[in-house]
Amino acid sequence: MLDSIAPIRESRVRNSTQEWFDGEVNDNITIRDKLFKKFKKNKLQINYDIYREARIKARKAISNEKISFFEEKLNQNIGKPKELWKTLKDLGLPNKKSSGSTKVCLKKENGDICFDSNSNSEIFMNFFSDLAKNLLRKLPSPPTRYTIASLINYYSGKTPETSFTLKPVSEEEVIKIMKDLDITKAAGIDNIKAIFLKDGASILGKPISKLCNLSIRLSIFPEKCKIAKLKPLFKKGSKTEPKNYRPISLLPLISKIFEKVVHDQTQNFLKENNLLYNYQSGFRSSHSTAFALSYLNDKILKGFEKGMVTGMILIDLQKAFDTIDHKILLRKLSVLNFSSDTIMWFKSYLSNRTFQVSIEKSLSQPGKLDCGVPQGSILGPLIFLLYVNDMPMAINKCNLFLYADDSCLVFQHKNVNEIKNVLTEEFKDLCEWFVDNKLSIHFGEDKTKSILFAPKGKSKKLDSLDISLGNIEIKQHSKVSYLGCILDENLNGESMALNVIKKINMRLMFLYRKNKFLTPQLRRMLCNALIQPHFDYACTAWYPNLNKNLLKKLQIMQNKCIRFCLQLDNRSHIGEAQFKKINWLPVNDRVSQISNVYVFKYFAKKTPYYIGELFENLENRSISTRNSFLKLRQPSVKTNFGKKALFFTAPALWNKLSCDLKQCKSVNSFKHAIKRNLFKELEEKEKDIYIF
Repeated sequence: MLDSIAPIRESRVRNSTQEWFDGEVNDNITIRDKLFKKFKKNKLQINYDIYREARIKARKAISNEKISFFEEKLNQNIGKPKELWKTLKDLGLPNKKSSGSTKVCLKKENGDICFDSNSNSEIFMNFFSDLAKNLLRKLPSPPTRYTIASLINYYSGKTPETSFTLKPVSEEEVIKIMKDLDITKAAGIDNIKAIFLKDGASILGKPISKLCNLSIRLSIFPEKCKIAKLKPLFKKGSKTEPKNYRPISLLPLISKIFEKVVHDQTQNFLKENNLLYNYQSGFRSSHSTAFALSYLNDKILKGFEKGMVTGMILIDLQKAFDTIDHKILLRKLSVLNFSSDTIMWFKSYLSNRTFQVSIEKSLSQPGKLDCGVPQGSILGPLIFLLYVNDMPMAINKCNLFLYADDSCLVFQHKNVNEIKNVLTEEFKDLCEWFVDNKLSIHFGEDKTKSILFAPKGKSKKLDSLDISLGNIEIKQHSKVSYLGCILDENLNGESMALNVIKKINMRLMFLYRKNKFLTPQLRRMLCNALIQPHFDYACTAWYPNLNKNLLKKLQIMQNKCIRFCLQLDNRSHIGEAQFKKINWLPVNDRVSQISNVYVFKYFAKKTPYYIGELFENLENRSISTRNSFLKLRQPSVKTNFGKKALFFTAPALWNKLSCDLKQCKSVNSFKHAIKRNLFKELEEKEKDIYIF
């Protein structure tokens, strides 16, 4: 029916020139080329001089047209992020992502290179079909240590008495889901685009809600919604090897409506009964990498405060989402007290899934997916969290921190040998849990690695952290990247700060090169979009640890950005007036603002469980006074390590704030209020000193 109303038609685009290319530019180029041919024909100097003038004129015309076009385009798209980024990429914004439009050519079994899209789609289909199976074949025999009995024992007393059963959904809920669809998302194998579902929500909401309720009542997920269109996206390495491509799965958008209904009900059940692991930060509301990194940083600094060092193993799983065993998952759902009808729905959702690889206009034969969760789905991440939720049963003495499939094992002690022994033993137990649950650890390419955190003066005197599993050695590193943050073994933040400075420098150089296209408003907006996030990212986990030299370098870098935005010369003083004009706080004050926002979220119950371990309320509920209202207890520390931690700095900053400021109605209003407050303090400081 959709094809009859709005059929897809192909049209040939004859003009492949740039958008800024107009008649005037074309005329100048034509004249230039004619004069060049004339000069080449007779080699006269007078003809060369005429040609050179025409060439200069053509260059000026091209440059002027480019400037006016991109300036207009950027101004038009100030409020449209997607279009703005597209324009920036056209201007040459550095981008690590590879283009998906490159011609795919793969190596056959006999070594020949294949350019035929039909053959390549079949090669990809066979490769992706066998990928999970090949990983599972390499796993050792399961130790059967973590069985259904141990699972029942682990969840004993944690699961609710009432079982979780999917409930019918209202037409209004379905219409809301349809109206919230992202129209930029690509269509699946059925070619039904999001714009049709979104615009037709009021008409299609009723029949789709009936289909959703029928699916829930019968515990059957529609077969037509189980077919994925898979597009290979090149990552790195040789382009002739299928292993160097990431499969991008495009599911029918109607299936996502069904999934969203089930996802929301399941998530509410898990949240109400507090069933998810407290230290799992991935795919959860009110959780973030910044919170996870801040907590880890505080834990290590707290250890330094007590004279302990910290050993950590970073564990990398291979294709974790693709190797989930459906039978094991359904057993876990049963132990979590999902009803039999709900389990049958999940079984139907996961079974009989297929995919077809799409290259150019070619589609492969359907490939089967016997395990794993569908990539690009709404339910997939939540199912994965449920699958790994009992991982802590393998841990006794260590701390296990999870962010989706990123795991790290942490243990603290004064004795390195004790750290080594405990980490080795518990890593071995954890590996057995992985094997029992058919998950594979990636040991190659330094993916799984270890690090020993210790104060600078102490680290050189310590023994190395020699951890091994059988004949596999876990290599110790002096710095590691975890959740996008570089952690040094001394936890001094140096590597992260230098990386931030490097990235900001690159972005600023790009903006200076394109300065002729930018208005003052655009310069500010682009600095906010391209540069400020680098200063902000997980800053409470590394900025307080920096030495004075690096703190100064970061401030100098911010000052450079302000000079660019305000078009000031290199030696111009940056003070309170300039900060206010661009509406930026100095780096140190910005970190203070973010720390205060964390505390505000803590009181608003919008932080993970573990952030509550860092703070202790001072308020006495029985005798509430204005002086103690919304205050935190200031912990006592003995060393500078403790003074750098969030558990110490945040209460000190928060307790100075007025009661009115603390009682803002929303996080956003608090951010603006604290910013105004910090600008006032900056104005008072400026009366006595300058800020460089």
